[in-house]
Amino acid sequence: MFHENEKVRTVQKFQYLNSCLVESAADVVKTIPTTAENYMQAYEAVVSRYENNTLIVQSHIRYLFDTPKVEKASALNLRQLYHHVTFHVRSLKALGQPTEHWDSSRMISHSSMQQVRQCHSR
Repeated sequence: MFHENEKVRTVQKFQYLNSCLVESAADVVKTIPTTAENYMQAYEAVVSRYENNTLIVQSHIRYLFDTPKVEKASALNLRQLYHHVTFHVRSLKALGQPTEHWDSSRMISHSSMQQVRQCHSR
């Protein structure tokens, strides 16, 4: 990984980091001047924003609960549903979540929080 490569100068690491970031990820570091001294600050800002596994897991679970309804049972719609669900389940497995052993309490907890949020938004 470029971050751990000691042959690359620190300011070059910062420039490479900047070149890899787009949209909201780029916004995380856009106000930090591109200098060797600021590289670790920028790197840690990106890591703290995007390596929050708890939020990532919650996001995938939310997407599973918010799975779009299939209005018409066509091959295309069913394939899209299958891909939606398998994408998020595989992502959760990759994050170390024991999806094959989940029980209803995990799902009920998320569902309850979703209902609470809906009540507060009214």
